Amino acid sequence: MLSLWSLLIPYIIRYGILYNHLFFNQIPYAYISEIIRQDSLMSFINHDNYNPRIIEYIANSRLWEKYSPKEFPIAMLEIFESPFKVWEHAFEYQISEECRAVLLCLLIADASPEYEHVFSQVEIYTAQFSKSGGIGRSEFKCAIKELDNSFIMVHRHKETVFLRFHNPSIKDFLVAYLQADEHIQIQLISAGQQLRAMVEFFSTKGRFSKNSLNVSDKVKAVLETRIIRDFDTLLAPRRFYFDKEIHADNFVASKLNWMKGSAPKLLKELGH
Repeated sequence: MLSLWSLLIPYIIRYGILYNHLFFNQIPYAYISEIIRQDSLMSFINHDNYNPRIIEYIANSRLWEKYSPKEFPIAMLEIFESPFKVWEHAFEYQISEECRAVLLCLLIADASPEYEHVFSQVEIYTAQFSKSGGIGRSEFKCAIKELDNSFIMVHRHKETVFLRFHNPSIKDFLVAYLQADEHIQIQLISAGQQLRAMVEFFSTKGRFSKNSLNVSDKVKAVLETRIIRDFDTLLAPRRFYFDKEIHADNFVASKLNWMKGSAPKLLKELGH
């Protein structure tokens, strides 16, 4: 059973990060005092989008210079509510090409995928499309370390390590970022390995979830070609691998059954 102290530790860490950025980045005391006066600290610490990179961005961009002390807490909260610019800046200028590949490949993986599955996907994607060639295991490990606790979370269950996005706003940003880049969409489809994740992500926006794309006819055609060409080798939905009654020889039939039951509208669009 978790102790009260263990439950409080994450909030103490969050408070410490926020405190350090507020007090050691030349933010005038009047602005800090207003945050306290308006009782805004807990709003930031408890926010679903809380992330050290957001706080770092607020400090480094000298956000307070654009607002009066009274307006500053509201301006901070607006960035927490919609941190697109924070993630855009960090994604484009503050992380490596390998890190960007990891984040893009997480979009077309099962929810909270295994470490090894993500490595395999990134290995294939970078081998095909990275300027520096395919990623090795050591480079992948460094990328995960760089992203951990900012863009992604790494967690372990028994002997297996899983990866997931740090908070929903990061995935929201990446979906919006990818929505505007058809070229990368096609690259990801060409390198994708997981059937369900690809189908759901590259479907019409909102059909499966808000984290799917509204793709063009050109991208749909690429997806159709990939599914038809490589259907027997694309990985089945993860739950099939834990169903001992499904023999390996029946994975294709299992995938067809999933497509028929879970993605009929997409199949109709693709002419099947």
